[in-house]
Amino acid sequence: RSNSTNPDDAVVSTGSEDWGITQLNTDRNNLLFIQDSSLAHAYLNEFNMMWGDTGAAPNTTLSKFGPYKTDLGAHIFHIGGKLVELYFSPSDATDSHIQSAINSANTDLYFGVYDFTVAADANAIVARKTAGVYTAGIVDQYSNTGAAYPILTGGLGSSLITYASSSLVYHHKMVIVDPSNSCSDPQVLTGSHNWTTSANTKNDENTLIIHNDTIANIYYQAFYADYNALGGSLTAIAPCITVGCGSPIGLFATTITASSALLNWGTVSGAISYTIQYRQVGTSTWSTTTSAADTITVSGLTASTNYEFQVSATCASGSGSYSSTSDFTTLAPPCSVPTGLSATGITSASATLIWDAVSGAVSYSIQYRPVGTSIWSTTTSAVNSVTISGLTPGTAYEFQVEVGCASGTSGFSGSSIFTTLAVTCPLPTGLSASSITMTSAQLNWSAAAGAGSYSISYRPVGTSGWSYSTAAGTSVVVTGLVSATSYEFQVQSICSATDSSGYTSSALFTTLGLSCATPIGLTSAVTATTATLSWTAVTGAVSYHINYHVSGAPGWSTVTSFTNSVTLTLLPPATHLQFEVQSVCSSVSSDTSTFSTIADFTTAATTGLPVTSLLENSFVIYPNPVTQDAAISYSLISSSEVSVTVYDLVGHEINKVVAAEPQVAGKHSYTIQIATPGVYFIKLTCGGESTVRKVIKL
Repeated sequence: RSNSTNPDDAVVSTGSEDWGITQLNTDRNNLLFIQDSSLAHAYLNEFNMMWGDTGAAPNTTLSKFGPYKTDLGAHIFHIGGKLVELYFSPSDATDSHIQSAINSANTDLYFGVYDFTVAADANAIVARKTAGVYTAGIVDQYSNTGAAYPILTGGLGSSLITYASSSLVYHHKMVIVDPSNSCSDPQVLTGSHNWTTSANTKNDENTLIIHNDTIANIYYQAFYADYNALGGSLTAIAPCITVGCGSPIGLFATTITASSALLNWGTVSGAISYTIQYRQVGTSTWSTTTSAADTITVSGLTASTNYEFQVSATCASGSGSYSSTSDFTTLAPPCSVPTGLSATGITSASATLIWDAVSGAVSYSIQYRPVGTSIWSTTTSAVNSVTISGLTPGTAYEFQVEVGCASGTSGFSGSSIFTTLAVTCPLPTGLSASSITMTSAQLNWSAAAGAGSYSISYRPVGTSGWSYSTAAGTSVVVTGLVSATSYEFQVQSICSATDSSGYTSSALFTTLGLSCATPIGLTSAVTATTATLSWTAVTGAVSYHINYHVSGAPGWSTVTSFTNSVTLTLLPPATHLQFEVQSVCSSVSSDTSTFSTIADFTTAATTGLPVTSLLENSFVIYPNPVTQDAAISYSLISSSEVSVTVYDLVGHEINKVVAAEPQVAGKHSYTIQIATPGVYFIKLTCGGESTVRKVIKL
């Protein structure tokens, strides 16, 4: 019931057992029932590919079997916190996954197979035994003529039992990996896939690999009973003993979509399971899930969003600490082809083209041409409409639309057709602009004979979207313009509801610029490590940008203040610095002053550390500036408690290099990792006294 609204209704039944009386009652088989909606849908999709349809009746034209099937891609599932792998033959290269399961055995390996002929599988089993893995197997007598049989008998000797019966078969297709070793990755591989070339390349089969120590133990108990009943004897493998549980490393994300991602990390020795936390970067609440393997797919994510995740391992001895975080960004939503194309506002020379808005669209590309011609004209729009002009009166046009999304483009839609009106209404002439301010202008033109009104379009030069206005006379005042910006405008005559001219060629005008005064009267008040910088307030200023640096140093550090002063902290003592100020008068990016004349200030000297604890002038940073890591060193005359802390430009603690630890007399050195370019301060505290050094990361 994979299509039920209740996900608990979905159940998959698989294993080696055929639906026959002998198979069900007397032949040796295994049968699984797994309650999981995602797994059930994967089996349903494979069935529908062979059925050729999703309905009650098959479609023999579309149905695919054997080598004609395709890989549907759903292979990894997490059921009850455990990893389950699913492969269908022959599309999914199932034999390679059988060999991967065999090769993963670390301590003990058991197999039971009805039809076993693939030599590569037999060689993999013998290789694990040679490597010291305890190995035992059962094959049906049906396999004793295949290429694998002499490899198995030669490599395993008495550890291989051949099941011989005149009426019954040993029908399993299974391998059990490390069922006694919870520190490894206990797993069971089973299904309908015999270990033959035909099963791998021709037949329609299914194979499950279940990573679960409980399931592995259940299968081992059944194998143990069969092996003993057939005269064999298995040696018990001592269970593993874990000491501590490490923290995962090597975190990264793959198979990223708009709403999901496959999270990966390095395997931790002895891990039984992993706990995964993920969240949007900048938020405080984690989402938590678990995995038995070193991967997991998380879904329900938000498109175009930066996420971070971290992982902790759980071993038999307990849980380890969380790893460092790793981040990834989900893709933008997929682009859909536009629909609902039509034209409105049609005149003799223009038309407004419209279409249904597409979710996730960043822009639209439009192409249009007279019907029957071969060359397209193109334009773009940020919204789901655009007005085109310069058309030929009384002409049929076709147009198409393509969507541009963050993830790519949709391709062009089918064409929609419209016809321009026949023309009798003359074009306006004499276009000009007057009474121009920072945000408005009066647009003028000469009257056109027979025109009852006019339509005016205007926009900043170089942009694609027009704004529109109408007028009964020969001028109109447009407002809401951007200062210091060049505009173009066009005018159309409207003689009646069905008779209008095209738009004229564009006329240009430029709005006035903005003015913001440059700050003056720069002063400073200093201590050894701080400076309060002040200046005369600028009328109309909403904020100020302040640049400062050590005199002679390359580049500037910048801070923002909403008053006419700012206090800088963590400055180096007894140091000559400079600063300059720029006023900002509005949110318009161009409404700023030039920077002021540079003013100088010098921080006060500090008494430094007592010579009884720190050797004078021994606290050095090198190199400075740095391109990678910085090295610091200092020398103690006598034992003292020492702290070394790194701060950023605004005083936030970045790294605690030494956290209040007692140190003996002599030279001490450390390497400090600084990830992001910028200005930083390193504070050395020794015996209750502190000194600060500045370091620049390029």
